[in-house]
This record gives sequence, C-alpha cells and structure tokens, in this order.
Amino acid sequence: MVFAPSSAEEHVSMSTITIGVDKEATRSYSTRSLLGNRQAARHPGALANDVAETGQRTQPGFGGLHPMKTVVHGLGRDGMNVVVRGIETGYVNAIRHGGNDANGQPALRTVAQGTSNPCRHCLGLIAEGDQMLVLAHRPFDRLQPYAESGPIFLHADGCERYESDSLPAWFAHLQPAIIRGYDQDDWIRYETGNVVPGSELPGLCEEILSNPDVAYAHIRSKYNCFQCRVDRA
Repeated sequence: MVFAPSSAEEHVSMSTITIGVDKEATRSYSTRSLLGNRQAARHPGALANDVAETGQRTQPGFGGLHPMKTVVHGLGRDGMNVVVRGIETGYVNAIRHGGNDANGQPALRTVAQGTSNPCRHCLGLIAEGDQMLVLAHRPFDRLQPYAESGPIFLHADGCERYESDSLPAWFAHLQPAIIRGYDQDDWIRYETGNVVPGSELPGLCEEILSNPDVAYAHIRSKYNCFQCRVDRA
C-alpha cells in the first residue's frame, strides 16, 4: 500500500495550510499507543504532545496538517492488497439535496476557510472559498455501542468518490493520525489502536488488516474526526 501521487496544486496548498482549531476539538486525546510498550518501541516517533488552542481560528476543522520533509511511499511488510474508499455516493447525494445527517438535521452550508477542510467523499481538500457542507456522520451501517458520530465536511457540489489501493498523498501530512481496526461486529479491536505520523499509515493499515479478527480499519485525525475506511481488496 502506498500514497497516491499528488498534484503540484496539492503541494502548494499543503505548504500554506492554516490550522483551524475548534474549542470542542481541543479535548485532549492521549497519544499513548494502545498497542502498549511493544508498539511504542517499534514506533518511537509516534508519541507526540497534545496540541492546545492556537488562537488561529479558521473553519472549524481537524487542523494539524504540516508539510513533511520525507514521505514514505513503500509497501507494508506483506504488500497486502487493500482498498480505500470515500463515503457512499448515494448518501452524499441525499445530503446535498437536503437529507438529514446522523443527528437528524440537514447539513450546514458554508464557505471553506483555509485549506484544511477534507471532503470525505472524494478525499480531497476543499479549496478555500468553495461551498462546503458541514454535517454529523456516523461511519457505520447500524447502531451499536461503538457507532460514534462526529463532524465531517463535503464538497457542496458534485465530486467523484475516491476509490483506490492507495491513500491520498496529503494523508502523509497528518500530524498525527489515529488508526484502529474494527471486527465484523463493528467493535473496536483495542490492540490495533495507535497514534502515528501520517507517513506511517500505509504500513500500519496492512499490519492491522493482516489480523484475521479485523474486518476493516478507520483512519482519523488527531481530534478523532473520521477520515476514511480501509478494507482488504
């Protein structure tokens, strides 16, 4: 699994990102690896300090995107075939036409400020000044104890659903990212949870999905905002 090639435009936007921090999003999330000492030893650079309010408020978002000097493009240990998808087009179209979100209310339409607003359908960064939708999303097919919901962004107008065997290139700039696996009942497999630099996501996706007890993985921002789901191909 690798990162998808990025365009020159993406490189420019990544170098000019303004971090937007929402007060609700500044709740402290521990960066201690849920894999314990074994995983922490394997990823000594994965542990980072919690980030406090910066005072530079743009569109409430996940923030924390910083240019990185190196990006890991290599495959994971097994070269496992995986598929990365944005959320379903049918659901997105319903939301765009006034359908209710996970909280039973229509999405809020607004204008994107800054460059750290990722669309969860095309998995691209919404350009500053473009129309966007803000809504509550529950990335699970059914209600159950682990089916939490949270805020996401969508392009207000049409875009193509992302589906690839690679992560979007900008995921390498997540500082840090949360990754964890879920079983067939959509319950968290706690031994898979980790907080890592975005550049380590491809290898960890493959490592987590090599566990037969894991059905799929979620990638989330450091504020626990859902980014995408990764499945075995």
